[in-house]
Amino acid sequence: MHGRPLACATALACLALLAAGLSGSSPRPTPVLPAGRTVHVDAGSALRPPAVAARTPVCSTSNPHGDFALVAVVARPRGAVRRIGADIYRKLIAAANGVVYQQAEESGAPGADLVFACDVTGVVQVDDVVLPTPLADTDFDSVVRDLRALGFERTNEKCVVWLDGRPPGAPCGAADIVSDQTPGDDNRTASGPDWAVSFGCDSILHETMHVLGAVGLNAPHGTGAGHCWDGDPRTDVMCYLDGGASGPAAGRAVRCQGTSLHLDCGHDDYFAAGPVPRSSYLATHWNVAGCYDRFVVDYGCPGVAPSRAGPPALRVVAARRSALGSIRVTVSLTSAPPGDASVAYSSPAGSGRLVFPPGRRTATLDIPWTRAGTRLAFTDPRGLWLRSSLVTLP
Repeated sequence: MHGRPLACATALACLALLAAGLSGSSPRPTPVLPAGRTVHVDAGSALRPPAVAARTPVCSTSNPHGDFALVAVVARPRGAVRRIGADIYRKLIAAANGVVYQQAEESGAPGADLVFACDVTGVVQVDDVVLPTPLADTDFDSVVRDLRALGFERTNEKCVVWLDGRPPGAPCGAADIVSDQTPGDDNRTASGPDWAVSFGCDSILHETMHVLGAVGLNAPHGTGAGHCWDGDPRTDVMCYLDGGASGPAAGRAVRCQGTSLHLDCGHDDYFAAGPVPRSSYLATHWNVAGCYDRFVVDYGCPGVAPSRAGPPALRVVAARRSALGSIRVTVSLTSAPPGDASVAYSSPAGSGRLVFPPGRRTATLDIPWTRAGTRLAFTDPRGLWLRSSLVTLP
């Protein structure tokens, strides 16, 4: 059943929004969580960590654990005004996943990715829905109830929800978490349904970590209320003093300070990718990056394919000046783009958009030529699939 709501600070990356959706469903009774589950209520200001390279998540069709996925849901309460588009939602998911990947590397693995449901083009699917509950009456229970009524209650899915609007007096976010900390895929955390809800506030990665099992109530540096105390609250995704019974005693100091971002300072409380020492707490307790977590692909696990090379980059393979004062530039991607893809280009002489036909890795553009050494920048405006590339023209 529901535990006592616990006040918390927030974390990192947000999501975005909604288009038209499904409405008119009859409200259902407030869902009752299984015994041992607690709703964590996260209120506070958003964490502003140092920049980490964005990275697209793994699609569930490539999940070595089978058909398990985080599901991106953008929900607008009845009558609320639309604010942001789905492209920003995907971009922020990629930013959050970049944190997971970088921190997996820091903990000693080749990397790790979150697993999301994708559409037929291979990008994260955004389920845009309108909830029947008006904004003023919306809370965590109503969001879960309305999503259940719309069919978001599969046991192989966990919903990552951005609510487009912030109800009066609402916390920054909320999520439910399983108190069972035993390792293995028979732990309830290894399945769904679960809901991580950001109430128009930047707490989406924080809430996602909750539904993935962080932070264990008896973790060495845990507060006993779902968070940790050994990281700097300004740069740590899950740490801050929430008033839990296991908060730091006098003389205990924050271990990870400074400007570096952390997803488990020391990687000994809830997130350690790759091999874990037998003496570690995470060897005998639930590990978000454990090889049994069906919603995370840890590339340090036995039998898991090596990390993808990451999003493609772009390079110039030919550049030929014409007598009319322009230069024809042929560019090539290091790997195939996802379907119809376009990039923005800019130079001192002008800017525009370059389109790659389906299945093609090369494209050509003509731009005014100024002088040798002119720099031409290529970027993906949505930040979803291309590493920004800067080339120098001959």
